Amino acid sequence: MSPLAAVAGGLAGLLGAVLPGWVSQGSFTAGALAASFPDSIPTLAPFLGALLASSLVSLLIAWLYPGARAQEAVGRP
Repeated sequence: MSPLAAVAGGLAGLLGAVLPGWVSQGSFTAGALAASFPDSIPTLAPFLGALLASSLVSLLIAWLYPGARAQEAVGRP
């Protein structure tokens, strides 16, 4: 996996953790607060959003833009 895929996956995970709260409560700040577990009560939405977003984006970018070693292995210039 290339550094681009890893960084994009990390950013997508961050957005995936904040987005459920952002949509349900109407502001980015509220989404960030929801992802930080207010009142020490974890919820499934931030975990699931972060896991799905980071995995899907990392795999998609790794597939679309393979690293240099992968290109050498298949003979691409």
